[in-house]
Amino acid sequence: MIHAKLMVIDDDFLRVGSSNLSNRSMGLDSECDLAIADDEDDEDLRRAIVRLRNQLLAEHLDTDVNRVTDTIEKTGSIIRTVEALGGKERSLVPLGGEVPPEVDEWVPESELLDPEKPVEPDELFDYVVSPDDQPFAYRHLLKVILLIIGVLLLAALWRWTPMGEWIDIESATVAGEWIRSQPMTPVLVIAVYVIGGFMAFPVTLQEVAFDTSGPLNILDNLAQSTGTTAIPGPTLVEEKGLYGNALLTRILPLSIERMDISVPGREARGAIKVLLEVNGQTVEIVATHLGLRTKERRYQFRRLLPLFEPRKTAVSILLGDFNE
Repeated sequence: MIHAKLMVIDDDFLRVGSSNLSNRSMGLDSECDLAIADDEDDEDLRRAIVRLRNQLLAEHLDTDVNRVTDTIEKTGSIIRTVEALGGKERSLVPLGGEVPPEVDEWVPESELLDPEKPVEPDELFDYVVSPDDQPFAYRHLLKVILLIIGVLLLAALWRWTPMGEWIDIESATVAGEWIRSQPMTPVLVIAVYVIGGFMAFPVTLQEVAFDTSGPLNILDNLAQSTGTTAIPGPTLVEEKGLYGNALLTRILPLSIERMDISVPGREARGAIKVLLEVNGQTVEIVATHLGLRTKERRYQFRRLLPLFEPRKTAVSILLGDFNE
């Protein structure tokens, strides 16, 4: 659907389309117009333009097109024709060009509303938020630096102190029961979730690039910086290397199983199943990334269910991005 405007000039030019007579429309926006021009004194074309113009005038003056045609011929003026035939419930009236001051204050300046060239993001931001009111960039940089320091500190405490031994299945269960009994449980759950996101392993990754033969191996770099073992689960083979799911774990897996759960015609998807021995118990972990469509995800869930049946481990955990 096109928001259309119409223009008739001197009975020789007819144009209908979406464009406006403005800088933005003429130079920046995408528009669609249809124009008919009488360049060769074609009387049939000229009469067609006049007929359409008179039909539109008759429609808006609530009268007959023949009456409009006769009045224009008698007066020789479209304005006098409108004045003569107007005044009904449906009519044409002069459009005043004055805008009340309180309304004019709502409208942005023409440099933003109707720019002569594309507006740069920095210019737009400076227009909306005055430079005097903008916080200094170093404050945001300081926040990022403090966050990185905090993450590195947690990683160091985990690796070189007994902190890494505090989180096991038994202690996590006890902590969960304690949190559930507290009056501030919702706040505590959010806090534990955020802190656990920095500390807990294994970690499942989706849409990660890795290539053992390339100079830049993101998965290996992550594994080396976190002191973990990387388990790739490629789903796509591209020119620059492999791409897909991955799992980072501090505990060497007892077994690794990769599964293709792709739906024909859709983006390739996969799952990684590993068995870990944690405090003498076998823990089963399945990491996956499901599709975008509901039917696609249902199919993939049905493919994953046999991995958990029959239960051969004390704990089974499903991790990943389920797109729900």
